[in-house]
Parts: sequence; structure tokens; C-alpha cells
Amino acid sequence: MSRTQHRPSVTARRVAAALVAVPLVLLVLLAGPPSRATASTAATATPRTPAAVAPPAAAADVDLTRIAGNEAENAVAVNPADPRNVVMMSTYSPTVAAAPAKPHRPVTGPAAAIIRGLTLSVTHDGGATWRTRVIGTGGALGQACCDESIAFDGYGNLFMTYLFLSNGNVPVALSTDGGDTISPLTTTTASADQPTITTGPGSVWLTWTAGNGGITLAGAKVTGRGHVGAFTQESVPRPYNAGDYGDVAVSPTGAVIVTYQQNTSVTDGPNIVFTSIDPDGLGPHPLQAEKPFVITGVGSFDFIPAQPNRSIDAETAMAYDQTAGAHRGRLYAMWTAESPNESDNTDVLLRWSDDNGLHWSGNVRLDDDQTRRSQFLPKLAVDQSTGHVGACWYDARNDGGNGGVADTDGVANDDAMVYCTVSRDGGRTFGPNIRVSAKASHTTRQFNEDFDYGDYEGLGFGGGVLRPAWSDNSNSAGGNPDGTLRQLDLYTAAIHGQ
Repeated sequence: MSRTQHRPSVTARRVAAALVAVPLVLLVLLAGPPSRATASTAATATPRTPAAVAPPAAAADVDLTRIAGNEAENAVAVNPADPRNVVMMSTYSPTVAAAPAKPHRPVTGPAAAIIRGLTLSVTHDGGATWRTRVIGTGGALGQACCDESIAFDGYGNLFMTYLFLSNGNVPVALSTDGGDTISPLTTTTASADQPTITTGPGSVWLTWTAGNGGITLAGAKVTGRGHVGAFTQESVPRPYNAGDYGDVAVSPTGAVIVTYQQNTSVTDGPNIVFTSIDPDGLGPHPLQAEKPFVITGVGSFDFIPAQPNRSIDAETAMAYDQTAGAHRGRLYAMWTAESPNESDNTDVLLRWSDDNGLHWSGNVRLDDDQTRRSQFLPKLAVDQSTGHVGACWYDARNDGGNGGVADTDGVANDDAMVYCTVSRDGGRTFGPNIRVSAKASHTTRQFNEDFDYGDYEGLGFGGGVLRPAWSDNSNSAGGNPDGTLRQLDLYTAAIHGQ
């Protein structure tokens, strides 16, 4: 979602609060018996001891945009038909100086001039060269606001979704040439938040939060490059409370699962994360009733020092292994935890399931941080050529407030770098954390509006190369026209041999 452009109105938040007037524990009981692993949902996993060997190094940071303005909230897609073809995006604001404090959906009047489009960066040679342009400034693609999401399928189709600036409706666009040209495909009238798009065998899927807090799933059949059928919609049966910040994943056999976080006045946690599964996707069976997946200490608008204006949520993500390998059909789920509550000691946790979420493994902690500082806005990806699992996140572990490359202002835990890790054994263990960003970034209301880093970073994984995309104002790569520690640029790096 976009908390600055689309923070729920006071009315919407009061409605959501009324829907969750039932105590949290009672909600879990009403939702039915938990899965086998749910008993351990409240806290974090046992901290990991970093391995003695050094993690692999990332390639040098690359500033993809180098344009005046702010680029935050990012998306990545790697073409499985040609992993050298990678597309990255960000929400682009040409100026933020006149931004109102916290506008909400829809944006009109003076605020409408703030977010004017989306940056789109394309490479066809594995990142040796990139072409970057700003799209969604009008014309065929309309005036974009934010909340972009992109995904390739096995045919080489690139699907893209985002929000329109004026009304929060959800368009879907299509590229058949790897992102060089993009054309509108369809539009859903939704007054939505945080649409997410993904692909599966012979299908494309989209989920979003409707204006009433309901979770919607839409899918279409795909039979070849440029051959996409009509989208059909269904909604999660939701008797208890409104949700948001969703994700969607497709199994190799066509089952589709959505996940989302309780979006209520419980802004600081604890907060429930739910799942709902459609067992046959495009078949006749509907989405099943929601099921509690985890209770996290990270609320729906949880403020931490490194994201002080926009706040964070648990950013739950799910992905299936669609390969023909040993873990084909395994479902991975990742989220942000906080323990104790309101400590700003957030960590990134993961579980996996071999039966579409009926039962789950124990928690695996992905960050090997030995401090009590923040890890936040994690992203998950599975390399469908190898089955390896990658995760990246913003990380304040090195900011002790004592100067140096990881501290910009003498205050602890408010500067962030990007870290990643990879599992080669189906999520049972993860390698040492890889520090990707060369220097620390810092966001302020003056230079980044209330947007901070946005609501998520981007991550792609294909052909053995992990490709994070993040918002960075350290200017470590040079060339940011706004200068150091001012407006953010879209950065990336390639982590090879994964």
C-alpha cells in the first residue's frame, strides 16, 4: 500500500476498529483451530550465530535513475525465458517540498502534482546497460500514483499493475518485449490499496484491498505471449475484520493463496496475519475462509526510527517453488516480527509448508543481526531455475549512532542499509547475511515527504542471480542530482552464484 498517498481515512479506520472490537485472542479462536505451527507465532525464532565464512560479495551498487526527485517503493521482475532481461520500477515524485503531511485516498488538488509517475528501468544484457524512463504520466497508461508490482511469466509476458492517482482504481498493463513497450490490458474499479501481481503455470493473478477492506483476487488464463484471457474476480470470505498489505502466490498445480495483515486501529501490534486459498485457481472452487497464519508484534502502522514518518507493517510475503526439483510445491512465507512489542527490535522470519499451508515448519530467522536494532520491509523471491530462496530487507544493525559509514546523524537505529540471504536447501537453513548497500541511507520529512522508503523494496531471483532493488540516498554510486542524504534514487546490485 501507500501510506502517504493512501493512508486509510479516519472514517475507514473507525469502521475497521469496529469490525475488530472482539479481543485478539477471541478472534483467533473464532477463526478456527490453528495449523500445527501456529502455537509459536507470537515471538521470534532463536537468534542465529553468523557463520565463520564470509558471505559472497555483491556487485557494486548501481544508481538506476539519477533524476531529480524522489524514487521509493520498488518492484523487480526477472524474465524466466531470458534471465538477462530484468525490469525494475519505483514510485517517482519529481518534487516533495510542497507535499501535505498525510493525504489519503484519493489524492486530489495540490497533492495530485506530487506523485507524477513511475520509473521503469530495463536491461537485456544482465545489467551491463540499463534504459530508464518515467511512465504513467498520462496517455495510454494514465496518471499513475504508486503501488507498482510487476511479474514475468514463462512465455516472457511482463505484467504490471499500480494505482491510478485520481481514484485508486487498479490497471493491468502488458509488455511482450521485455519492458521496452507497455500497453494497457484491463482496469478494475476498486478504490484499492497495494495491488500485487504474480504468475503461475498458464495464468496471471492479481490481489488488492478494496475500499471496504475486503481482499479481492482476480485471475486470467494465459496461453502464449500476448494471449491473455479475461480476468475473473472473487473475494475472501471475511467475517471478522478488514485487511491490507497482501501478497499472492501460485502453486505448480494451480492453487492460489493470498495473505494479508489485519488492518485496524491496532497500529502497533500485536496483529494477525491471515491466509486464504483457492484450491484450484481458475477452476470452480472459490477462495476458502480466512485462516490465521501468525501473530506478529508489528502492527499495521508501526513506527520505527528508520521509518519514522510512514511506519512499517509486517510485509508478509509468500512464494511457491514451481521448479521440478526436490522441493517442488513448497510454499514459503516470510514476515517481520517484533519482540518485545514496541522495542523497535524487529526481525525477519520465514516458514515453509509442503501442503499448501495446512501445516507449517518452525520459524527460521533470516537476519543474523546480533544487536536489537531494526530489520524491516523484507522481500522474498524463489529462483524458479534452481529452487533457491532469497530474501532481502532494510537493516539498521550497523547504526550505533557512533559515526562511520553506517551512521549519518549520530543517532542509533535510524539509518538503513540493505542485507540479503539465500537458502539452497528448501528454506531449512540460510547462508550468512550479505551486506549489499555500500553506505547508509537516511530519510527525513524535508526531503522524502512522509514517504520514507515507501511500503516495500523489490527483489528478483533468476538464473542464479539475486537482484534487490532499494531506495538509497547515500550517493555511494555517485550521480544523484539531488545530492547526498536528500531525495532517494532507485539502486540495485547483482549477487551472482546463488
